[in-house]
Amino acid sequence: MYYSNTGRTEQVAKDLAKAKNADIMKIEADPEYTEADLDYHNKGSRVSVSKSVSA
Repeated sequence: MYYSNTGRTEQVAKDLAKAKNADIMKIEADPEYTEADLDYHNKGSRVSVSKSVSA
């Protein structure tokens, strides 16, 4: 199971699943993330708020 917004993690997950002959499942955000949502420098961005809530 993986989440990838830019595609980098997706490729790593696919390579690992293939190497281990494992199933793979992509997690999809709903609603999808925007560039503003992914701004880690903005303490009010969606990822910053989510990170602080789950920590």
